[in-house]
Order: sequence, then C-alpha cells, then structure tokens
Amino acid sequence: MGQYHAGKWFWPEIESNATFYHGGANDGRVQNFVTPGLMLSKFKLEHDERNRLALVFGGGMQIASTQFHTYNHGLVLTTRMLF
Repeated sequence: MGQYHAGKWFWPEIESNATFYHGGANDGRVQNFVTPGLMLSKFKLEHDERNRLALVFGGGMQIASTQFHTYNHGLVLTTRMLF
C-alpha cells in the first residue's frame, strides 16, 4: 500500500491484496486486486487543540488484476473515528 499526503485533507492511495484458495471449488487459484482510492482526513470534531477526536472518510475501487476473480470493480467505502 502506498499513500501520499496532498494538501490539507487529501490522501490518495493505492493498495494491492491477494486471496489464495486452499481446498474447495477454487483450490489452488489466486485472485489479486489493485485498489486506487482517496482518503479525506482528518476532520476535527472539536476546536480544542488537546482533543484528538476526528473523522476520516474514504473510498476506492477494487479492480481485479488476475484472470481468475470471483468479482470485479468492487466499491469500498470507509468511515473512521480517531480518538
């Protein structure tokens, strides 16, 4: 995974993840996804400098990069609370 801090709130990123199947109908197969995404962070909930409470939002698109895949173009959304 790689991230870059671009500006005050923008964190473009790219991720690669793989699944290795052992047993079952897909035994021995491998699927890999590349996920470009964008995180929007860190939105403080209070203006007090000592309080670290904040929200992070993000999203990405999982794109299959192997011939075998059980799905393709999966949308991924996330919301996180930092404390």
